[in-house]
Amino acid sequence: MITVAGMSFPISSSLVNSYLAEAQLVVPLSDYVVRFPKLIDAAHLGAEAARLGKRTSEAGAGQDARLAYYEWVRSKLQVLIARRQLVQVQKTLGQIRALAEVQRLSKADLLRVESQEAQAEQVVDQLENLSRLREEQLRALMGAGDSETLAVGEDIRADLTAPAGAGLDDLLDTARRQRLEFQAIDTGVRAKDRLREAELANQLPRLSAFAVADYADPNQRVFPQKDEFTLTWAVGAQVTWTLNDALVSRTTERRLVAEANQLRADRENLERGTRIELLAAQQAVAVAQHALATSQKGLLAAEEGYRVRKELLSADR
Repeated sequence: MITVAGMSFPISSSLVNSYLAEAQLVVPLSDYVVRFPKLIDAAHLGAEAARLGKRTSEAGAGQDARLAYYEWVRSKLQVLIARRQLVQVQKTLGQIRALAEVQRLSKADLLRVESQEAQAEQVVDQLENLSRLREEQLRALMGAGDSETLAVGEDIRADLTAPAGAGLDDLLDTARRQRLEFQAIDTGVRAKDRLREAELANQLPRLSAFAVADYADPNQRVFPQKDEFTLTWAVGAQVTWTLNDALVSRTTERRLVAEANQLRADRENLERGTRIELLAAQQAVAVAQHALATSQKGLLAAEEGYRVRKELLSADR
């Protein structure tokens, strides 16, 4: 028996034991409106940035493989030319030896041509070693085994048409739109901005809705208490604000701002580097076109010079 303010309440001995089954549901309403959409956008942008990074790596690997392929083709052609030059020198040496044996040419002429033969053989050896090196580099990039045979898959004797010339600024604008590196950095910046916006929600009061259901014996919400199971429930809303969460969120926000600024700085460096690469490519194309024209003139001159020297040799001159 308990007496309070002149009133007596009987207490059963069976109320000494208590049993409780409770279910509670909390719904963060403000997070669904302010925070979660930003986090979802940031996750999608992060996944897109990762896909762009993968495609960038694939494109870079393909570009390296193409460069390695053409370097390998160049080395094979150099070996072919060097061997032909060696054959020409050897044929000339045979004629020079025959003339030297009958004392129609001096020994100095014979030694000079023999020196040319040695130099040609050395060039062939060097270019063959270079060709094997280029082939191994190409196999490594392609993942080709030693048993696989590599072959030139295009007609390298066809004339090449140089790309139409364009202004440096126009090429840079095209690179900004098409290069995957720019797209990956821009996507990463947007992802950081979404994360920063999501962190701002932690600095604001948080609104939540809750629901609680109690099935207890005795139930603390029933008065007077009885030795029986009683179901009670409660529904409401609460506003909370935690100082520690706000302080941590400010630090996280500053970190995300710094990371976004770092990405923007990387983009500026990439743009400067791309501009330099484009200028170098333009100059390389111009130099290659000039070298091609010069080589064609040199080829004609060399053919004519070779013809004249053969005739002079045939005339014992």
